[in-house]
Amino acid sequence: MTRRNLRPLALIILLATSSLTQAGVYKCEMTDGRIAYSDKPCMDGKSSEMRVSTRSGSGHSSHSPSMASSGAGEGLDCPTSVSNGQDWIDSMREVGQRNLDTGHMSREEYNNGMKQIDDMAGNITVGNCQRSTGDTRKFFECLGDISNHLARCGQRHNPVF
Repeated sequence: MTRRNLRPLALIILLATSSLTQAGVYKCEMTDGRIAYSDKPCMDGKSSEMRVSTRSGSGHSSHSPSMASSGAGEGLDCPTSVSNGQDWIDSMREVGQRNLDTGHMSREEYNNGMKQIDDMAGNITVGNCQRSTGDTRKFFECLGDISNHLARCGQRHNPVF
């Protein structure tokens, strides 16, 4: 991937992580049935505050250091790693859509970012985790700890699929 191709993904990640550090996120059900997310209560439609946390208890799984299995995957909890990775993918898709809807991202940036997210999502599988070695295994190990963001694991370990 070139640097130019990484810009939309980096923008999604930046906006996603900055949104997650705020006190609350409001889910807004618009009068036309659409769902939107904001850092402020909705002006038009019903709103409900969502508590967003990247720690255990947020709906994400957390890594259990005592989890072990035999063979190449010893000490690697693939179902948890994949679940955490897919949760991050889902969050990034939602944030990307919200950023497109609110004008923080152009359609081209959104489309490029979603292509990269879709490509990554297709590679975060239990099978790929179980077969992983080297940096790709380190990537899945990194995902096993929910406090690690998908993008950070990818940058640190540069997995090859």
